[in-house]
Amino acid sequence: MYGRGTVWIRRTDLGYRIVTINLPVTARPDQKPIYRVRFACQTEKDRIVVDQPVGSPLRYRLWHKPHSVLKESDVEITNGKESVEGTGSCAYPVWTFADGTSKVEVEGLGCSDEKQSKDAVGSIQFLNDDKPGAFSWCF
Repeated sequence: MYGRGTVWIRRTDLGYRIVTINLPVTARPDQKPIYRVRFACQTEKDRIVVDQPVGSPLRYRLWHKPHSVLKESDVEITNGKESVEGTGSCAYPVWTFADGTSKVEVEGLGCSDEKQSKDAVGSIQFLNDDKPGAFSWCF
């Protein structure tokens, strides 16, 4: 933990990674928040963020490593939809983003699954014409 719980780091088989960033709701009392991060992870080749600017639809952004998330994203898809799969403590969020015939599904994790990769926080699936394509675990 760093900065009184502002940033939380976890050690994984892939090295250290940021697992949580606790930002203040507003920078100043008279400012409104500008966006809310819903999910962030990384795969072997990419960094992924699902966020929602205030007053705007969900958006999906992807940066190919080693590009910095402080720069413009390599891929951005807006007008995402959020749903929940599973029930009770096993419920998990699913974010779906469509761009023409291509679709991206980002899922958080629910209950543990034997097929799930160790240290994963979610998964990402690319679909084309609703046919499954590339799949990656997110860490």
